[in-house]
Amino acid sequence: MGRSKTFDESKALKKIMIAFWRRGFAETSIKDLERASGLSSGSLYNSFGGKDELFEIALLYYMEQIVEPRLNTTLRAADALDGLRAYLLETIEPDNDNKYLGCLVLNTHLNAFQLPTAIRKLVFRCQAQVDQALEACISRAQADAQISTHLDPATLARQLSLMLSGRALRRRLRPGQRAGARDFDAIMALLEQ
Repeated sequence: MGRSKTFDESKALKKIMIAFWRRGFAETSIKDLERASGLSSGSLYNSFGGKDELFEIALLYYMEQIVEPRLNTTLRAADALDGLRAYLLETIEPDNDNKYLGCLVLNTHLNAFQLPTAIRKLVFRCQAQVDQALEACISRAQADAQISTHLDPATLARQLSLMLSGRALRRRLRPGQRAGARDFDAIMALLEQ
């Protein structure tokens, strides 16, 4: 019979997620994860698996705890345009403890060439989930005549996703720079053309 766990798995997973979020997959070692979680390597392996499995679990935790609630309160809001505005503002100028970390999914995308195939595929699925929510919100806003219909929702969602990715990368490279309001205004102007 195995020993019972003597730690809060959810708290440990949150700490592991933040460690990967800060340093990225390639730069985060098992020792870093031990320090972050307060667990021994044996406890990490027995509870979660190796580094690849730990990252997959941490990324899914990020999607469940960070991304999904955000999508539900913004892109899936009753008023599509208000939800889209809220999502864009939160993405361009996040107001939370992790704002300078950027997006874990995007950060991982930047190093996709260093990732094991299974993790790369998971990252692409996570990004597709966000893009689908963005596309659905754009479709609703167009159907309600809130934004222009000059582009199909899928194309517009991809373009917005690329712009937001570039903005997030710039924020990560220049954490003190604050041009979010101008960027938000420019994006909204494109949507309203």
